[in-house]
Amino acid sequence: MTTTPESLELLQTVEPDIRSLMDTHRERREHWYAHEVVPWEQGRNYRDEPWDESQASVSRPV
Repeated sequence: MTTTPESLELLQTVEPDIRSLMDTHRERREHWYAHEVVPWEQGRNYRDEPWDESQASVSRPV
């Protein structure tokens, strides 16, 4: 990637806003842990038991 004066100017222009948005995100974020969200008990070994579309737990459009 070539750095041009225009790209440097763009970065300098948006940096304060990006910094502010990141700070806001860090202040408001809620920590979550996969082991509390993922239903591990529903897991399968698809090498031994190949997956079939009939096993889908969400609607087709999803």
